[in-house]
Amino acid sequence: MLLTAGLSAQTNFFHEPFDNNKNNWPFLGNHDGYSLAIQNGHLRVESTSNVIVRTFINPKVDKIDYGLSVEMFLEKGNADGLIGLCFGMSEDGKDYYSFMYDNTGFYGVYKNGEEMKLLFGGKEEGLVKRFEYNDLLVVKDGNEYSFELNHKQIYTTKIDNTFGDFIAIKTSAETTVKVNELNIYNHKRAMELSKNGLDNLFDGLVFPKKKGGN
Repeated sequence: MLLTAGLSAQTNFFHEPFDNNKNNWPFLGNHDGYSLAIQNGHLRVESTSNVIVRTFINPKVDKIDYGLSVEMFLEKGNADGLIGLCFGMSEDGKDYYSFMYDNTGFYGVYKNGEEMKLLFGGKEEGLVKRFEYNDLLVVKDGNEYSFELNHKQIYTTKIDNTFGDFIAIKTSAETTVKVNELNIYNHKRAMELSKNGLDNLFDGLVFPKKKGGN
């Protein structure tokens, strides 16, 4: 059930349902070694070669604290092909942090620049849902960041400075990721409303979609 517009305004800073490309995600179309498409409420990013693909935007959310959430699944490719969400990205897309997982059950948080540095990695039986949608959530509270996978917190760390305001969807070589929706929202306010009995917030997402929708 959708919430009222007034309540939505209290929680959401940015909402991307992938109904169209009004937010100007770049690189849509077929290219040499990869393709990107927005259709039927999904973003589909496919690498058909040894190319690692990222598509990124600046959501222009000037907020100190927020929750950044995305629903995605690895549609096809190698089981150890990483897919995930990038944040704090520089305008040129070269430097950023990322929250990634693969279909072997591995998940990790990385700092990316001239090299990809693993800040935290783990593997837990059953936490990653293979060939199904997985929920990734990054919560920023001051300079503290927490990371949740399918509603379970897996890691917290302090990041004093990020590289920029861009966010991105990333897929590994010869791997395809399908994204259902992306939200940036007032996590503290959403949790307050949830505690007050508004459980249809669906963990803070105010425009929930049916899981696995076509």
